[in-house]
Amino acid sequence: MRVVRFFLVFAFCVQVFGYDIQILEEHLKSIEKNQNPEELYTVLSETLEEVVRQAPSYRCLASAEAVNDFIDAKYIPDTFFNPGALHDFVGYSWTVYPKFLRAYAQLNGLVEIDQKYAAQLFQQGVISSDRITSFMTTLNQAKIIPILASQTNAKYHNHYEFDSQEEYYNKINKYLLLEDVQLKALKSILEELKLPIASCIGSPWRVVNVRCWKSHPRELQYDVEGGWHTDGFPYDAKKIMLYPKGCSHEIGTTQFISGYDVEGPPGTWLLFENTKIWHRAICPQLSEKAQDRLIVEITIAPAYKFELEPICAGHLALWPLTPW
Repeated sequence: MRVVRFFLVFAFCVQVFGYDIQILEEHLKSIEKNQNPEELYTVLSETLEEVVRQAPSYRCLASAEAVNDFIDAKYIPDTFFNPGALHDFVGYSWTVYPKFLRAYAQLNGLVEIDQKYAAQLFQQGVISSDRITSFMTTLNQAKIIPILASQTNAKYHNHYEFDSQEEYYNKINKYLLLEDVQLKALKSILEELKLPIASCIGSPWRVVNVRCWKSHPRELQYDVEGGWHTDGFPYDAKKIMLYPKGCSHEIGTTQFISGYDVEGPPGTWLLFENTKIWHRAICPQLSEKAQDRLIVEITIAPAYKFELEPICAGHLALWPLTPW
């Protein structure tokens, strides 16, 4: 059935590609006000059909799976996380729009898919030493700020009811304020990650939040209850974890429940399915010479074009309520 449905659209393919995505942007602004899932799917499907009509035939064939995944999203929304306060439109938009973007990107030949990431659900690499050294220089100048329960962002899903946790987190961590000098150096790193990340997620991407903090060394390197968790994000709101000082079980890292510890030199980065893989933070081992674990967390979302300007939406902000 999936193949049949795809080739009903495939039959219209021609050899010239082109579509003005700005038309879609105007529709999305209106749909966001109306909060109508059916209208969203209709507009996206009509847009994708037009893209398929204009795409080269070989790309239509190569993109069949991505197109069918989008078609199926009309009937089977992903059940990633459903806080009672969230409107159904938020969850549905995060289900269907990223699938549309992957189909759009593959029909347009914008990315090459990294099959290794699809199989293991994470990818790891190392930023070039000159860029990470420059970034570290700016981080050493960053101001320390408290994390406060009042710092929620109305356009994002946030850590709510944080009042009871505020004192604890300010005790175990130091939160850094990233200003223009740090963000400029970080953007250079994001440019290096541009294509490797796109190959993993199947489309261009944009930054939706950046947070940075230091975790103090502890005798027990993880939360007393174990610390295992998944993030409860939409599946397509993913995290890039950047370790400017390097990472290991001894100096602090991220650990998967499978037993895998992320290890690497300064500039190591990790992209992973943070809502599918159970994981926990490992703080540095308490010792006389132990240093804080420094982490930069970059939350990203699929996009139809690259938007790599770092955005700091707040330390309590998790992911934007709409994916566009």
